[in-house]
This record gives sequence, structure tokens and C-alpha cells, in this order.
Amino acid sequence: MNGLLRGLSIMGRVIVPALILLACGPVLLRPPALAAAAPAFTVIDAPGADATIGTLAAGINDAGQIVGGFTDKQGKNHAYLRSAAGAFTVIDIPGATGPGNVEATGINNAGQIVGWFFDDDRQIAHGFTRAAGGQVTLVNMPGATDTRLNGINDRGQIVGESIAGEAHHGFVRDPAGHFTVIDVPGATATSATGINNAGQIAGYYFTGPLGTYEYHGFLRSAAGRLTTINFSGAAGTGVRGINAAGDVVGVYEDGPGREQGFLRTATGAFTTIAVPGRSDLSVTALGINRARQIVGMFLVPSSGGSSDVSHGFLTAR
Repeated sequence: MNGLLRGLSIMGRVIVPALILLACGPVLLRPPALAAAAPAFTVIDAPGADATIGTLAAGINDAGQIVGGFTDKQGKNHAYLRSAAGAFTVIDIPGATGPGNVEATGINNAGQIVGWFFDDDRQIAHGFTRAAGGQVTLVNMPGATDTRLNGINDRGQIVGESIAGEAHHGFVRDPAGHFTVIDVPGATATSATGINNAGQIAGYYFTGPLGTYEYHGFLRSAAGRLTTINFSGAAGTGVRGINAAGDVVGVYEDGPGREQGFLRTATGAFTTIAVPGRSDLSVTALGINRARQIVGMFLVPSSGGSSDVSHGFLTAR
């Protein structure tokens, strides 16, 4: 499986450990020095994160609140909420007691958070919502064995992905709890990753049999019209977040084992998002708000060379 698919695989993005399998260049980057040298690109490392595994930033709202996940020094994964001022709140879900369990993926302007976690035996993924006051509600798609929530808008509409047997589906869930399946025609798997207040849905899909599949981003209008999104010349493209204006962010593969983040404006213009001065590092853009503040993660080779270390980031375009 190539690098992009390790980062995007349907129902396979297991917080930081699955992401750090991506390959990067041979030079070690020191995040504190990077943040000081490039103030427009802020590195996000959660307090208590294992420095050999790391942190990712997955979603951001218009107030600048950020959600994501990190792995602690005991190997347990946690979700977090980061305020615009930089204060972290750890989010753990009752029942998610095994290793590699919890990730927060999206946040709306009311402070409602969505995400997913594995139960104790790590066999089943469950979605969850967390109210601004901290109340957690479990969300499972009827008939699915696994459910993950990826994004939420201010109307309370939620998008995500599910597994039912061998089928991988995207979905949108309305505030009353009704699910609508989203399958791109001809796709072998579909994931819905973000939704704005206009009802536009972003995501990605796979075509072809396993081992030879191709991957593409998509944008779905509120009326259901699908538009495929591919970064020109890329081997694969995945769309991960959308803002109020219809701008989307994601990742494309520009070489074996190397990924770059991107912004695509509502008018169709693409901009690559890379770590300043380090175009050799793999980058994934995961969330965007109205002000085009963008969050995501990048990978740095570890000093031991056994795996890569993930760092979250915040930047703007």
C-alpha cells in the first residue's frame, strides 16, 4: 500500500500510529526551531505526547478551536481540543480503554465535536459527538459494523464513513438521526470527510480492485451533484475538509511515499501546502475554516530511523 493510502485508507486511519508509516526524507526537523523561524506555520504538539510518535490536528472552526489526536508515552491515544489561545483539553471516551483508541476529527462553531474510537478489543469503531459542555453521545450507523464520524456543520449535520460486510460507504446524518448513504458511482469505497452549512460535502473514493485501485477527491452539492477533484499530475488525491465558502483541503501524492497538502479554492485554483523550507516532508491538510486557517499533520523521520514522527500544524492561505 502506498503512502497516500496509508494516510487515507477507508476505516484504517488509526490516529497517529497508522499515519506515521508514511515515508519521509532523511533529515530530522526540530519542530520548536521551525515554529520560531516561520511564524505563519505553527507546529502543534500536544503536551504529554510521545515524542517518537506524535500529534495530528484534524479540524478547526471559525473561532480557531482545533481538534485532533495524540499518542502518550504509555502508547494510548487520546483526542484533544485546543483553544485559539493554545490551551489543550484531553478528550477520552468511556469504553475506549485499549491502545490506539480515540480521535476527534471535526468541530463546528457551537463547539460540538465529532470523532470515533475503538472499543476495548479494538475490533469495532464507534462514532461519537461531544457537546461544548462535555456531554458525549455515541453514534452508530444502523446495520454497520464500524462507524466513524469525520465532520459536523452548524446545523448539526454529520458526515462520516462506515463498514457493512465488505462494503465501505460514506454517509451524512441529519440532526434527527437519519442516515443517508453516499456512494460515488463506480467506486469500490467512499468516505465523506467534511460538510459546510450549505450542505456541500467533501470526501474521497477508491476505484478498481484492491492492489490496483485509484483514489480521487470529490465535492458533493446539497442537491447531490458530484464533482471529482484531482490535483493535476498527482498519482492520487484525497479531499479532507471544507469551509463555508466551498474551499477544500486535502492531500495528493507527488511521488512514491511522499505526499503534499493542498488548498483548492471554490473557483478551482490549487495551492500546495508544504512545511516551509522542507518540501521533502510528507504533509496532509485535514481541516479549514472561513478565514482559510488550515490544520493538518506532517511527518519527520525519527532519529532512530525506525518510524516517522507526526506533528500537527496550523497555517493560513
